[in-house]
Amino acid sequence: MRPFLRASAFALSCLIASALPAAAKPLMAIAEITYADTSGEPASTAGGHGPRLKALATQVSGALSKSGLYDTKVVARANCEDWSAKCYGKWVKQTGGNLIMVATVLKTSTLISHMWVGIFKSDGTTRIFYRDLQFRGDTADAWQHAGDYLADEILKAKPGL
Repeated sequence: MRPFLRASAFALSCLIASALPAAAKPLMAIAEITYADTSGEPASTAGGHGPRLKALATQVSGALSKSGLYDTKVVARANCEDWSAKCYGKWVKQTGGNLIMVATVLKTSTLISHMWVGIFKSDGTTRIFYRDLQFRGDTADAWQHAGDYLADEILKAKPGL
């Protein structure tokens, strides 16, 4: 009789658990990624990186969504001249997200770029994830690898979960 009771209790608990609503996934807004050429080289390459920056944001957004841990959307950058906490917090709330990822790529030399990445809560001031990454090369392949690495780092840390 006891095995029957255990099996019945297990079946009942599975039935109850399946009837409960699933916890909503956080919505992470991925801000358009900015770029600055700080290399001091005679010819700036800032203008030619627009497509790569968009592809990088889309790539990270897609990887995070595909993981099933986050819903994501790529959003336009804020128009905050002073980047005050008040302006930043208002912008984060306007995206509709629970979280927002902001990033900047800095070209420091012909071969090396830095990418500063932060993920903030919707209050706009609480940073819950930060990475200062470097990647070598200014090719589509180098940028693809950087995006893969960034998505993996975020998924390992699981900020906001």
